[in-house]
Amino acid sequence: MELYGLEIYEPGSADDVAAYFESDTPFGAIAKGDLINPVGSGGEAVKQILRVVGIEHIVWESKGEGIKHKICVFTAAEDNSRDARMK
Repeated sequence: MELYGLEIYEPGSADDVAAYFESDTPFGAIAKGDLINPVGSGGEAVKQILRVVGIEHIVWESKGEGIKHKICVFTAAEDNSRDARMK
C-alpha cells in the first residue's frame, strides 16, 4: 500500500506533471533550490535538469489506508551542465 506520492511538475507549470512516483516509505527531504533529475520506470531521464522553485505538501486520510502524504514539486528548467550543479 503506497502511502507517499511525489509529483514533479514540468518547468513553470502547476498543472503538467513531468514525473510521478509512489512509495510505501517516505521520500527524502527536497528543498527549494535542489536539482532534480527524475528517471522514469523505463530508465529514461527527463530531457533537462530541473531546479526546485516551490513545494506543496498534501496530506489526507483515506479510509482503510490511513494517512497519505503527497509532495508536489514545482520546477524551473536548468542547464544540464557542471556549472548548474555547482550553484
